[in-house]
Parts: sequence; structure tokens; C-alpha cells
Amino acid sequence: MTKKKGRYSRELKRERKRCREEGNGATFEVEQHQDDATKNPKKQRRKKLSIFERLVKCFNESKHTGSVQMDEAGDHDPVASVRIITGCDWNESKHAFPPDTTGDTLTLRVQPLLILDMNGILCHRSRHTKEPVGVQLRPSIGMTAQTSIIPRTELEEILRYLDRHFCLAIWTSAKRRTANRLLKMLLPPEIRQRLLFVWGQNYCQAENVSPISTENSVESEKEKLEESESDDDDEDNDDTVYEKRLDKVWKAFPLWSADNTLLMDDSPEKCTSSTSNAIHPPAIHGRTKDSIDGTENQNILLCDEENERLQLEFFQKLTTFWTQQPHLRSLAKVHKTKHQSQEMMSYSNLIDFLESNARRHFGWRSGNGI
Repeated sequence: MTKKKGRYSRELKRERKRCREEGNGATFEVEQHQDDATKNPKKQRRKKLSIFERLVKCFNESKHTGSVQMDEAGDHDPVASVRIITGCDWNESKHAFPPDTTGDTLTLRVQPLLILDMNGILCHRSRHTKEPVGVQLRPSIGMTAQTSIIPRTELEEILRYLDRHFCLAIWTSAKRRTANRLLKMLLPPEIRQRLLFVWGQNYCQAENVSPISTENSVESEKEKLEESESDDDDEDNDDTVYEKRLDKVWKAFPLWSADNTLLMDDSPEKCTSSTSNAIHPPAIHGRTKDSIDGTENQNILLCDEENERLQLEFFQKLTTFWTQQPHLRSLAKVHKTKHQSQEMMSYSNLIDFLESNARRHFGWRSGNGI
């Protein structure tokens, strides 16, 4: 029969008193502490990793992407510094920055990180009630969250090109369930399994949340699981903006930084904290060429085919840039503590490239908003 909590507490106190009287108090306390630790493993403190350990951990967890390589290490231990070399071509990367021969430097080679939005970049999600009267759309490949999914006209071609030259990731403001469905519809399986990460709305920072949204956020787990398909992403919340903060990415994946990361999202308001590392081409709208009448806003003046052509040209130039100008980021240990490191060298011409190639059609702005 189960003992009441009060009775159990009294018996525990009596047992402790008896152990102290017999000289076994210390042993009892240690055993009790060990039992508590076993029952509550979360109480045990995690070992804090040094930046070098975090980089190696990130490397090991990113191998599935095919976008990382490690030069053969020498016999020297411990490692005194780490080089992170970014480029689209492994051979050109090694030609520009040959493997270290001293043995005390760990060299990690990575491809640039390209983070893609889905709606507006890979496809158009059509809410038929919001489409202008008389507009003709290309054929849909399926439905999710009460929207028709119309992919880019050259979707597989552009994905395979980007997959060869970049480390790809997906970040959408859609909820996880819809994001997973879109992935299966839009990405070939071999590219899906090489993605560095797939993040949804739960990784975004909600801004301008209305009071009604705040009140409704206090709901039961059952209600969250039974959320309606129509209430699937930010487009159903008029005032809420789901911002994508790249510092979250760089904290989770420290091999990448502001020097070698680019976010592609058609909504500038979702990238206000990382303007220098984000581009915003016009959204894919899914219309046939015959539906482009040139009378609507400037983002709709181009047919999708022309928009996609300009995007491919941009990425071809970006690939050439990263191939011809690999980027070196070097970190050295600070001897005062193993958890500190010093940035010895980190200069990227990425901002200069974007300044010259991504302003007009891609809506790029510098960090100061100009």
C-alpha cells in the first residue's frame, strides 16, 4: 500500500537521525545525493565545450551535407589554432590555402551556407481567395494547409546547381507540419537528406504580436496539436512578423558566420537583424506568361521565368566569386583559459560582392540600412 507523503517524510527524518547516531550520516547523504542525481539527470551540469571542441562537433554533425572537409592533421597535440576556409571548389580552396605542415593547426574546409525560404523562393502557395480575378496559374503539384503549391519552373535544375556548390538549409515561417510536407513535394530525396537544417516558425522571432495573438498563445497542448490547417503560418496573422535571426544559426553551427552565410527570403521585414547577409528577390507568383499584364506593382512586372533567370545568373556569379576568392577565418587559443579563443584573421569580400551584384533585383542593403 502506498505511504502518504507526510508519513514518508517523517520516516526519512528518523532514518537520517539513526544514521547520524551510528556514524553513517555522511554515507547516507552521499547515497541520497547519488539517488537524486540518478532520478534527475538534468541537475548534472553539462561540460562546457571550448570553441575548438564546438567547431569539431559542428564538423562531425555536418558531414552528411557533403559540404565540409578536414585536412589530415599532424602529430602535434594539442592544436594551437583552427583555420576555417570557405569556398565552392575544394581544389581551388587547397590551391589558395594549402594544407598546414606545422601540425599544430586544424584546417576545416566548408562550402558557403545558403539558407532558402520556401514560399516565394521555391514555390508559390496560392490561396485562391486572394488571387486577382482572371489570373491564370501554372499547374499545382499538390495541396497543403489549404493552399495550392506551384513550384518554380526550373526548380530541380536550380536546386541541383546550388547543392553542388553550397551547403543548403531551409528556414521557413510555416509551421513544422507544413514545412515537412513542402519539403517532400519540392525537394528530391537526395537533396533533402543533405540539408544542414530545416527550421520552421518555432525558430523565428515573433514581432508585432497583437494582444489577441498573445491571449490565444495560452492554450493547452491538446489545442496546439489540433491546430487547424488554415492557421498554418504567418500569412494568417495580419500583424505578426516572424523574423529570422542569423545569430541563432551561427550559434548552432559555428563553422558558418557572417563571412560565409547568405539568407534568401522574398520578405525583407523578416530579416531586419541580418540585412547584410540577406537578399530579397521578387517572389515567385506562379502565374503564366499570359497573365502578366504589367499593370500591377513592380514585383509582378517580371514573369517567373525571367525572375528565375536573373537568380541563376546571380548564383553563377556568386559561385565564381567563392571559387576564385576562398575565405580564410583563423582562430587561435588564448592561453589564459581553454574556453577562450582569439579571432586572428577574418576578412571576407562577400559584402563587396553583394554591393556590386545584389542591390537592385535582389533588394540587398548594407548593415546600416543603406
